[in-house]
Amino acid sequence: MTGKSTLLILPLLSQTSITTKTQFGTISPQIRYLTTLIHLNISGNDFNGTFQTGIFQLIGLRTLDISHNSFSSTFPPGIAKLRFLRIFNAYNNNFTGPLPEELIKLPFLEQLNLGGSYFSGRIPPSYGTFKRLKFLQLSGNALEGSLPPQLGLLSELQHLEIGYNTFSGTIPVELTLLSNLTYLDIS
Repeated sequence: MTGKSTLLILPLLSQTSITTKTQFGTISPQIRYLTTLIHLNISGNDFNGTFQTGIFQLIGLRTLDISHNSFSSTFPPGIAKLRFLRIFNAYNNNFTGPLPEELIKLPFLEQLNLGGSYFSGRIPPSYGTFKRLKFLQLSGNALEGSLPPQLGLLSELQHLEIGYNTFSGTIPVELTLLSNLTYLDIS
């Protein structure tokens, strides 16, 4: 998707799915011109390098799936511009550094998948402030420390995967407050 993209001549395009391992390299900055996109799925390709922040200008996005690529470095700031985002899947990339705290500014977020990368540090206590989050996947990173008791405030949470990290301490009793939880993996 480097260079001028033919998708740019489709002014009413609201969904695109490019998932067949046919794309590689970096994402063109011109993606920011696809302003009518609601769903963007570029999973399963070989995009690499720093994540293209031009995607954060697609303020109408409800779904963003960038999983199974090779994006690297820390996750860049700017995702809070996607105020209507409901699903964010960045599973299986090469992101490093702390989990992006800016995600808590997404009031409609229901699914968050940041597993299978190289995020490190602790789960931010602010991750307990998601009001609508139903699915949280953080497994397979390099997260450590104790689990924040604030995760027990995720009243809508149904699915929690945080295994394959190096957490220490005890499981917070506050997790028993997750009355809608149907799946838990802390292996």
